[in-house]
Amino acid sequence: LTQSKTVAVVGASDRVHRASYEITGLLVARGYDVYPVNPRVARGGDATIHGRRVYARLEEIPAAIDLVDVFRNAAEAGAVV
Repeated sequence: LTQSKTVAVVGASDRVHRASYEITGLLVARGYDVYPVNPRVARGGDATIHGRRVYARLEEIPAAIDLVDVFRNAAEAGAVV
């Protein structure tokens, strides 16, 4: 993690009680370049989580990603990678 600078958070939530919301905020606060990914939240096109634009899919992110943090259940995680 110390070598990673750009992180995609798949399953990032806009709901403050979710772990993915807290982790996204922690990564932003620690200076990582964070790209939240959540198709439900991104549906409006200009949604943000912790001030970062939300993308519907990993493929939409306009940067090379060093690390992908996946907040999905095991049955759905395979579709992400």
